[in-house]
Amino acid sequence: FYQQYDSLFRKENIDFVKSLVKPSHGGEKRKYMYLHSFLVGTYIDKEISAIKDEMLTFSAKAVINLDGNKIPYRQLHNLIINESANDKRKKLYELGRPIRRVLSEYAEKIREKRESALKKLGYNNYLEVYSELKDINYIEEQEKFKEILSKTDSFYYELIRKRLASIWLPMWKAKPYDYAYSVRIKKFNKYFPNEEMVNIF
Repeated sequence: FYQQYDSLFRKENIDFVKSLVKPSHGGEKRKYMYLHSFLVGTYIDKEISAIKDEMLTFSAKAVINLDGNKIPYRQLHNLIINESANDKRKKLYELGRPIRRVLSEYAEKIREKRESALKKLGYNNYLEVYSELKDINYIEEQEKFKEILSKTDSFYYELIRKRLASIWLPMWKAKPYDYAYSVRIKKFNKYFPNEEMVNIF
């Protein structure tokens, strides 16, 4: 579809639809806003599609070597959250570090391409584009969001402290792989026995 109708997602077409949004009202305005949002989103997706495909391919093929066994990287998180021994969780986490480093580099390239695409469309940042696409002034609202985050900081940290305490670990000593294990809700395991998973799904 996108290759066949590639010309739809040119900047001039996006600008034309954008020009129809402001003078319109009601259902007509919503129609143009939806179309404008779709065109902008697809334009950006097309700009990052090549590097994103590279990233997904790398992630799908990446493996770690665990005691002589090759384990798909995408299974690593599940191994960590099911590993009760802290030293083993650390080992698993460290084995994934080189792969995470490459994925982070891909993520940075994708971010740069997204920002470049936004600038081509005349936007300086994400706040500007989403304020326009959603018809909400996020630039003005961001101070309210910051205030909410500030007020909920202590509540958030207390929740993390309690969660880590459930595995007898103080916050100052916790690592990312520890928190991943702490949020594994094992009390529900009895409802999903391994031998019945095929039958359930």
